[in-house]
Amino acid sequence: MQHPLYEKKKLDGSPIDGESSEHTAKIQSHLGFHPFFITKLVDNYRAHPSLLSLPSRLFYDNELVPKADPNRTNRFLGWNQLPIVNFLLFFYSICTIDDREGNSPSWFNAGEAAMVGSWIEKILASGRVRPEEIGVISPYKRQVKKIQKLLENENLPIAHDIKSRDGICVGS
Repeated sequence: MQHPLYEKKKLDGSPIDGESSEHTAKIQSHLGFHPFFITKLVDNYRAHPSLLSLPSRLFYDNELVPKADPNRTNRFLGWNQLPIVNFLLFFYSICTIDDREGNSPSWFNAGEAAMVGSWIEKILASGRVRPEEIGVISPYKRQVKKIQKLLENENLPIAHDIKSRDGICVGS
């Protein structure tokens, strides 16, 4: 590829045919990362622009570009279940106990899992989204299992594989 940002390199990273790596050093000092080892992805096709502003400012030097379809990202604007009707982000505080089962190193919180289930039911009842468009992320595998079991008990479709896209995806 012929482009000023790219240099021909050997596998060990040294220049080919005595070429200078001065250009690479300039790129690294300007961008803050080595362009041959890290690619900064800035186009976002999933989130509402208002949800991108903080991470864009904190982590991407204001370079995130919202490219998601507004018909998808605006579906919940004006939904009466949101604490602030025209703002798509909120934090829900719940005072419940973190727990572990037996010798498992993984934590879970049954109260939080129940709250997640309740919100998923409200979201689905709104008719604004299909189950396969919902994703839940938890840092704890046991919490993932608890949420999956809770949703199964409510007869909600669960995607047991992230690639299947046949239900609600819950993972860590």
